[in-house]
Amino acid sequence: MDVSVLKTLLASQEQAYRGALEVYIGQTNDMIKALQSTIKEVTQSLEFTQQEVDQLKQQVVKLEAEKTENKEVANGMKEDLQASKKLVMELEERCNHQEDHSRRNNLQIVGMEERPEGETWEQTAVLVSKLLEDKLELPNLQMERARRVGQRSNQLTRPIIARFVRFCDREAVMRSVTKLRGTRIFINEDLCPASQSIRKAQLPLLKKARSEGKLAYFRHTKLVIKQRMSAPQHEVPTRTFHSSRPSSLNPPPPGGRDSGSEAWPQLSVSGAVSSVDSAVGVSGSPAGVTAVVAAPDVTATLGAVGGGDVAVSPSLKAGVCSGEKKDVPPLSTVKRVNTRMSSRPSKK
Repeated sequence: MDVSVLKTLLASQEQAYRGALEVYIGQTNDMIKALQSTIKEVTQSLEFTQQEVDQLKQQVVKLEAEKTENKEVANGMKEDLQASKKLVMELEERCNHQEDHSRRNNLQIVGMEERPEGETWEQTAVLVSKLLEDKLELPNLQMERARRVGQRSNQLTRPIIARFVRFCDREAVMRSVTKLRGTRIFINEDLCPASQSIRKAQLPLLKKARSEGKLAYFRHTKLVIKQRMSAPQHEVPTRTFHSSRPSSLNPPPPGGRDSGSEAWPQLSVSGAVSSVDSAVGVSGSPAGVTAVVAAPDVTATLGAVGGGDVAVSPSLKAGVCSGEKKDVPPLSTVKRVNTRMSSRPSKK
C-alpha cells in the first residue's frame, strides 16, 4: 500500500479521536460546572442553616435565662402564696375564736315543741325559763333573750338559742343537763359552723373512747380522752393511846398509881381509807380523848374502853369526852390523832 494513503488514513482517525475527546471533555466540564454550582448552593444553604442554628442557640440561652428568672419568681410567688394561706388560716381561726367568744353566753336547746302558729322571742323565753325551773331546778337565772333559729317547718322543730346575761348562769345550766335524760331535749354549746364541723369530725373517736370505758369530752374544739382512775386503797395505821388519868370509866390498875404498871385502858383506831370527803369522830371517849380520822368514804373500826360511844360524822366533826362538837378541817389522809391526856399519872 502507498505511504500517502496510510498518512491520510491516520490523519482522518486522529481527527475523529480528537473530536470525540473534545466532546467528552466538554461534557465532563459541563458536569463539573453543574457539580460546582450544586456545591455552591449547598454551601450557601448550610451557611444559612448554620445562621439559623446560631440564632436558635441564642434563643435557647435566652429562654434558659428567662426560665431561671421565672423559676425564681415562681418560688417567690409560691412562698407568698403559702404565707397568704397561713395568714388566711390564722385570720379564720381568729374570726372563729372571736365568734365562739361572742357566743360564750349562749346555749342551743334542741327538742322543745314549737307552736304551729309561730311564737315571739318573749314566748320562747318563757318556755326556756319554765324548762330551767321545772326540769333543771334552776330558778331566777338571768336570761337576755331566747329565739328560734332556721326556717320554719311543719315537720321539724327549730332549735332555740338562749343567751344568758352571766356566764356563770350558762355554766350552771351545762352542769345540770344530765337531769334531761329521757326527755328528748338536748342542751349544747352554741359554736360557730367551723367549730361545729371540727367537733362533728371527732365524734366517732369520742364514741369509741366512751365505749372503751374511757373519760372523753370536748374542751371547745379539742377532744380530750383520759383513762378513768380508780381510787387507791390506803391502809390506816393502827394507833394505841394510853390514858394516864383514872376516871369512873377508866379505873386505876391493881396496885395503885405508884405500882409502875402500864396496863391502862386503851383506845384503838384502825380502818381502810378509800376516798377523801368523810370523817370518823369519837365521842364519849375516856379522859378527854379526841380522835379524828379524815378521808372520803372511810371504813373504820373504833373501840373505846369503858363504854365510850363511836360516832360517824360525814361533815368532818369530831367529838370530845365532854360531848362538845368542834369543826375539823378536811384531810386527804389520816393526819393525826390528838389527845389531851398527859403521859404521866396526875398528882393529887
